[in-house]
Amino acid sequence: MAVNPADPHEIALMIYEGRNRQVRRMLEAIGHEVVQLKRTHYAGLTTKGVRPGKWRRLTDAEVRRLYRLVGLKPPKTFKTLPIGHGDANAVKR
Repeated sequence: MAVNPADPHEIALMIYEGRNRQVRRMLEAIGHEVVQLKRTHYAGLTTKGVRPGKWRRLTDAEVRRLYRLVGLKPPKTFKTLPIGHGDANAVKR
């Protein structure tokens, strides 16, 4: 856990396996209220280039990596939605 020197009310915390509300409970146990949480990485994926409240399509490589992560064999091809389906502001690959 690291405190942001520019804003002592902000911390960076990295956990490798989390349970429901784990971060909130850990910080509340030492007397700190959690006002906002921001997840920036999950299962090898990041939020880089994605604006808050928006989404992006996963690349085929990312989907294959997720299959392997959970112990499944990835299919040879993926059925994907056509570009433009869904959120018009999504990051396109």
